[in-house]
Amino acid sequence: MLEKANLAYTVFFVLLFLILASVAISIFIYKAKNKFFKATLAVKELEIKFQKEILLSTLITQEQERERIAKDLHDEISSMLNVQSLNLHGLKNEAIEQKQRMLKIDELLTLNNKVVESARQIAHNLLPPVLEKFGLNTALEELIADFEKNNTLSFNYNNNIDLDELDKEKQLHIFRIVQELINNSIKHGKANTINLSFEKNKGNRFCTYTDNGIGFETNKLENAKGLGMHNIESRIAFLNGQYQINSDVNKGILFKFNF
Repeated sequence: MLEKANLAYTVFFVLLFLILASVAISIFIYKAKNKFFKATLAVKELEIKFQKEILLSTLITQEQERERIAKDLHDEISSMLNVQSLNLHGLKNEAIEQKQRMLKIDELLTLNNKVVESARQIAHNLLPPVLEKFGLNTALEELIADFEKNNTLSFNYNNNIDLDELDKEKQLHIFRIVQELINNSIKHGKANTINLSFEKNKGNRFCTYTDNGIGFETNKLENAKGLGMHNIESRIAFLNGQYQINSDVNKGILFKFNF
């Protein structure tokens, strides 16, 4: 009888232990799942926040681009066309001497050439024709040649991959990133030598950009970010890429991204 009682107690305690263990495991699993859910939710919230920042940056960039185009059209083309109109009305004056008439015609021809060049430049800023016709590599070579011609810059350009196999939208994003980096090197970095290279490693394409400018402290990058940098970040995000940036005062900048 005593043995039966001991056995019953033993079975009871074993069952109680199993029940308590099951409850403890269930609580642990619940808390782990809850913690994992919260972590996943936090990651999603960060992704949504980042996407919103990219969208906002893109919208601001587009709006500034529209304003710039409107300003170019008004200040450059519109004003020159108004001058042309006045000169054409002046030619209608029968009392004007032949010599003055010829001078006005020469002025009109010169002004017309300026209008054509301004219109070409505006179209080039929207979508470089050379990129559309001949691809990114040729467009970059032309971009570099233009900067070297108009600035005291020296470029080292090296391309070891076929950039033209990318779709045109991606080519345009890369072109604008490089263009913005060069503008930053000139405007902020005071650089006179720029190195630009494209290479492929383990199936990934990389762009490496360096200059010999005044540089900056990378730990202050967040405080120094302007629209240009946000624009670069949004374009790299559209390329499904990532970037790294290294710099120090008086040591230039290294900017590398994949795409």
